[in-house]
Amino acid sequence: MKLDFLRPRAATWQWLWLAGLVAVAGPTLAQRNPLKAVSAATRQMVQKGDYPAALVEIDQRLRQDSLNTGLLVLHAECHLYQFTDAHAATALADLNKLLRLRPNTGEYLAGRSYAYFRLRRYPESVADLSAALHQTPAAPVLLCQRGLSYLALNRTPEALTDFSQANSLDPDNRDYALMLAIGQMVSGSYPAALKTCNARAGKHKSDALVYANRALVRQRLNDPAGARQDANEALRLAPTDSTASLTSAFVLEQGGETSAAQRLYDELQTKGMSKASFYFERGDLHLQMGQIPQAEADWREAARLGNLDAPTRLAAAFKAGR
Repeated sequence: MKLDFLRPRAATWQWLWLAGLVAVAGPTLAQRNPLKAVSAATRQMVQKGDYPAALVEIDQRLRQDSLNTGLLVLHAECHLYQFTDAHAATALADLNKLLRLRPNTGEYLAGRSYAYFRLRRYPESVADLSAALHQTPAAPVLLCQRGLSYLALNRTPEALTDFSQANSLDPDNRDYALMLAIGQMVSGSYPAALKTCNARAGKHKSDALVYANRALVRQRLNDPAGARQDANEALRLAPTDSTASLTSAFVLEQGGETSAAQRLYDELQTKGMSKASFYFERGDLHLQMGQIPQAEADWREAARLGNLDAPTRLAAAFKAGR
């Protein structure tokens, strides 16, 4: 889990960027496909995710043509997908430039909202997404993105409205259903979250993340046997997935099986999860369970260990839902 509960457990940001572009640009995006600005070899690098290699040609071409919008879009994309604050800041500069060249362009607003999100500048992310949604109000991907920013700001009612609308517009999309369930949990609406998870599990019985989230709901609703069953199923379906492993360990811990939980926690760290990430992400699980003091304790430890997202969680001042 590289990007906490606001990202991998529900929204796969790699596709949200391009889906956001398509949502607001429509057919015109194909006409000005940014990949046309580079060679076939670099196009393949971008498509395969080899962003540092792709940037060699993109940077060279930008030195010759600094106002080429296709190149600027590609430059932003290649930096956004490298997942550091420095890369996100570079992408933000690109997107600011694009919006100076073409003010109020929906796809650039959607892209900049992601850069803001990556930099934990959630109010600016909400503002850009609201502007993009003004142009394309029925775009579920933009609604889900805005819901994520609202949730990070502890504006849960607005987040739930956006997640619910996104899920209604595209009920077969796993990410929208999962974010709706997570938002319902954070708000304390556990029966509603169980209903959302059940609907998704009924359609997609091999979706490990649905079982992982339903395990948390069932644990919160005093169904430890059901929670353990769902956690085990998530782990069976995705044995190498850190979300499934962390959730299984957490459910064991909640059920009093601390030794078994600790073994799984230790395995996660052996496989590469840092202690800072562990405390941050376990804090998010406590949040979903409505256990705010425990969540804050984990976030404080994550912040002490250098996690950059933890201070924004603490600043949001979450309260237990009803």
